[in-house]
Amino acid sequence: MAETTATATATATQLKVAIIQLYAEPVQPARNFDRAAAFIRQAVAQHGAQLAVLPEYHLSGWAPEQPGFAATAALAPEYLARYRALARELRVAIVPGTILEEPQDDADDADDDVLGEEARGGKAQGTTTGNHKAASGSSRSSTGMLNTAYFIGPDGALVARYRKKNLWHPERPHLVPDAAAPHAAFDTPWGFRAGMLVCWDMAFPEAFRELVADGARVIVVPSFWLGAEGPSPDRDRVVMADGEGAGAAAADAMSTATATATASTTATERLFVESTCVTRAFENTAAIVYVNAGAPAGLPEGAVDGQGYEYLGLSQVAMPLRGALGKMGPSEGVQIVDIDFSVLDKAEEAYRVRQDIAREGWHYVRNMSVSAKKQDA
Repeated sequence: MAETTATATATATQLKVAIIQLYAEPVQPARNFDRAAAFIRQAVAQHGAQLAVLPEYHLSGWAPEQPGFAATAALAPEYLARYRALARELRVAIVPGTILEEPQDDADDADDDVLGEEARGGKAQGTTTGNHKAASGSSRSSTGMLNTAYFIGPDGALVARYRKKNLWHPERPHLVPDAAAPHAAFDTPWGFRAGMLVCWDMAFPEAFRELVADGARVIVVPSFWLGAEGPSPDRDRVVMADGEGAGAAAADAMSTATATATASTTATERLFVESTCVTRAFENTAAIVYVNAGAPAGLPEGAVDGQGYEYLGLSQVAMPLRGALGKMGPSEGVQIVDIDFSVLDKAEEAYRVRQDIAREGWHYVRNMSVSAKKQDA
């Protein structure tokens, strides 16, 4: 059990969530942290937010072609400590998007001494246990970085850690997945169980099912999902017009999937995100807290920034029976959404998804296990 201070003796009936759609200046962690902290302070002071969530790559942006990008991973312990101090000061839980981390051996993982057993291993939420394996099955490269989400309690304790499993292919030269540990839920200070996923994990309903089977009612998903222009870690986009926009180097890095890129538009990406968020909420009778990167202030809708990126935004809390709550446009900003757990109860009463999953002999467990064994044979 992770070290937390319970703020309620019974399961909460509502939770006030701040979805912070931050624009991340590329490779400017200090400035990005200061702006993120200001948004969190505003959400707590003005709205009484209990949980604040930031986007994926919110400290560094997605700029792997820039020399300073990889160096930001060395700063992870410093910024994690600063977020913990901020949570403790404001008495607010924080999911600081994702933070790039340097590869670590399990024995040397500095966070393991403060993460409880549930957050670190066993039924851990995607934690570092055993060998990391790349998607190809090879051992983890010593140069590969980890894309890590933390759930920090309102007392500053590290409640849970999740390291992204499903990497979009432009990420794979730079990052490694945590493929060894299972997806698993964790207890929160409010009495319900939650889980975390990251961006392209959204494309895999199995990840959500695994969390729901372990009791998750709220699933937090930091994201960096872009529109039509520029290479995104979770969007395949080849920059046209002789490498303009994000630059020739970035265009070359994305050229392996030209066919996919040309078939995809900002409209299709918007449809993907909007459809998937609400579908995952309905099919799991869960609240999906999706927090994406936002466009810089003053950037017109449909325009691209200096990296050639067009921002979708679309941060929201997706709920069964209700759809997308607090859905944002493309620009940076903050939205406050109340999660009403009675809605989740009503959805489960109507659809009985969790009842089916919990039933002895639920056939998908058997079928998925058989399929996995066939693939390993």
